[in-house]
Amino acid sequence: MDNKNLILEWDEFDIFQAEVKRLMEEEGLGEKEAQNRVWEDSDLFAQEWECFTDNLGEELEKRANGSYTWRADGRNMGWQHRSGYKMFRAKNALEFLDAILPKTECHIQIFKSGRRGLSLRVSHHDAPTGEWYEVRPLTKKEYEDWDG
Repeated sequence: MDNKNLILEWDEFDIFQAEVKRLMEEEGLGEKEAQNRVWEDSDLFAQEWECFTDNLGEELEKRANGSYTWRADGRNMGWQHRSGYKMFRAKNALEFLDAILPKTECHIQIFKSGRRGLSLRVSHHDAPTGEWYEVRPLTKKEYEDWDG
């Protein structure tokens, strides 16, 4: 996927590194002391996650077309590299991510895909090179045929 279409990214290591660097530059802390301060900051990741999900929510609003029903086509999922699809309803970013993501720590990259779709690359311990999800709102026909 072309990085020029990257619109959002969640990476705990990058968040950690950026905060360590900020503390070293702005407060003159040594690297170890800055790392310890970041680990002790219980709000940092919660605030970053809230910002990430708020931004994703805005992107979903642009694409939802008022229905908040989605189709996700996944490939290379998990250690068995499975493929499949899922139709689901999600009115906000947390519901959206909960419907797609595995229940583990993930590195998430979200890209624009077409006019209303999103591509997600999700890396975790069972898929270190990344699972791919193409997500778009259901078409009117799909929605009418769906029993969800």
